[in-house]
Amino acid sequence: MVNSGAVVAILTAKQPLTTSTAAQILIFSLLNVRKKTAAIIAGLAIGATCLWAISAWQNISREELIDILLASLLMLGGVMVIALVAVAGFKLLVRLINRVFSVSRPSSDQD
Repeated sequence: MVNSGAVVAILTAKQPLTTSTAAQILIFSLLNVRKKTAAIIAGLAIGATCLWAISAWQNISREELIDILLASLLMLGGVMVIALVAVAGFKLLVRLINRVFSVSRPSSDQD
């Protein structure tokens, strides 16, 4: 059970107004990677740790977890493909409509 007094004390504690950049230590500074790459690596590590914790907590085997992950990736890929096809179809339809109306409209330069 969480002690609500401790939570309130942590949330209401005074935070430092400024931080010195010399005191900050970056996790991936030794790897010489960009901030975006470091953020991606950290996100993947956090995601993998969360999945491992959930699988340990719910007694899900590694194979089941991998099956769920692959099914989710396939679903997301399918949604992306359908979205790309829909956008391409819509643009093709708009281009076709513009071409039909530009051909059927008589030009005013033929007087």
